Amino acid sequence: MSARRALASLLILLAALARGGEARAHATLVFAHPADGAVVAAAPATIRLRFNEPVTPLLVRLLDSSGRAREDAVVRVSGDTIEITPPAGLGGGALTLSYRIVSADGHPVGGSLAFSIGAPGGGGAVEAPDFARPVAIWSVRAIYYLAFLFGAAGAFAAPGAADARTRRCLAALLTTAALASILSVGLQGLDLLDAGWAALLDAGAWRAGALSPPGASALLALCALGAFALSVRGWRSRLCALAGLVATGASFAASGHASVANPQLLTRPAVFLHAAAATILLGPLLAAAAAFPRPGAALRRLALPALAALVASGLALAIVQVEAPRALVETAYGRLLLAKLAALAAMFGAVLLARRTRGRPGPGPARLAQAQLALACVVLLVTAGWRLTPPPRALATVARTLHVHAEKMMAMLTFDPGRAGANRVQIEILDGDFGPLEPKEVRLVLTPANAAIEPVSRPARRAPGGGWSVDNLHVPFPGAWTVTVEALVTDFDRIAISEGFEFTR
Repeated sequence: MSARRALASLLILLAALARGGEARAHATLVFAHPADGAVVAAAPATIRLRFNEPVTPLLVRLLDSSGRAREDAVVRVSGDTIEITPPAGLGGGALTLSYRIVSADGHPVGGSLAFSIGAPGGGGAVEAPDFARPVAIWSVRAIYYLAFLFGAAGAFAAPGAADARTRRCLAALLTTAALASILSVGLQGLDLLDAGWAALLDAGAWRAGALSPPGASALLALCALGAFALSVRGWRSRLCALAGLVATGASFAASGHASVANPQLLTRPAVFLHAAAATILLGPLLAAAAAFPRPGAALRRLALPALAALVASGLALAIVQVEAPRALVETAYGRLLLAKLAALAAMFGAVLLARRTRGRPGPGPARLAQAQLALACVVLLVTAGWRLTPPPRALATVARTLHVHAEKMMAMLTFDPGRAGANRVQIEILDGDFGPLEPKEVRLVLTPANAAIEPVSRPARRAPGGGWSVDNLHVPFPGAWTVTVEALVTDFDRIAISEGFEFTR
């Protein structure tokens, strides 16, 4: 198998992977009515939750002031909005709305909000979160990454290996990866349904997990593991090893935060290349540390292109996911990325040191090889943690959305990108009860909190798809601003509502 042919084969699925639908991934609640902590005079006719992308509700529960779940509440979903019609006779006191939705990347997102009718109240008890489930998901994910990628790397580096010890070791890794992959489907269903551990014995949780995007990834992973198992057994070993490598990249590109981020013409192929390149580069590390057969000349020629693909794809994904450098230290996702980069730098440093000490007597080279393998394990363990952390790109959506609510009018504003400089603003105008409101004119006014300059005032125009928009709104500098929406409702009635907003750098 020539290096050129292998590299060409890695690109077979890229066009298909890049054709995924538009999605932001990891849905974020951007608006709720009544708002969390609000006190309303009477029970609202409709409770609304709006997210930054279309969602599928998995579980929506309305708890009355005694903590009892009201099964007679009616739940409807329309695109990015969930509407709940409360039952009659709720009475006063605090109500709690608990929701669980699935986002475009297949990850469930849950939350709750509380509001009071008449006067603030304590509300009923809400079930504490199950911290054992995230630990179990991470543990299975970590085992899956380690067994899958090391098993795939060993099988691809030495297809059809005749050594019995090598075959037994690779078989153990591939079997462990298959079992972890299957178990991850059940845990995904458990997480989607927010169910107890007993649900693992029920077909519903497994069905929910299998039908989610991670379920498709698990199926592709099993195909990859099957192909690698055939290559280890010597059946058309090179062809099966190559098919397994392609399926490995496809399994990682089928779901996850990065794969469904926009632009997908970049992110899906980047995830594919990142996983395939990592599999190629782990083979020599495994061979050096575990006395596996050394990769052939064709695979050694792939090392440099694979390293370039790993670095380029990783850099592209990091830019898309992190967006702003400060998110590297301000978010859990960014801190995990820094930890991964530190482990990678140490691993490649050990590789370079091993090259300089190659051929020297003593235990030094063997220890360096083991250190490389241990650092690769650290990289994979850190990577598994991203399953539980939303990327900064998704978290930034909340900062770009502003809800301004008054008695007679409310407005939903979306600032793109919500930073100093040129912005596009979309404005949705409603009356105080969420009914339609069609003003004659709308104007947007920005006033800096430090009064350094005069207010920035721009007229809004009717948007083709409904609502109003302000194109090319220039925000001179970052910081706190007061956003005012002025609407001419009739020839004699003008309403102005204001709220603070923080524009980032």
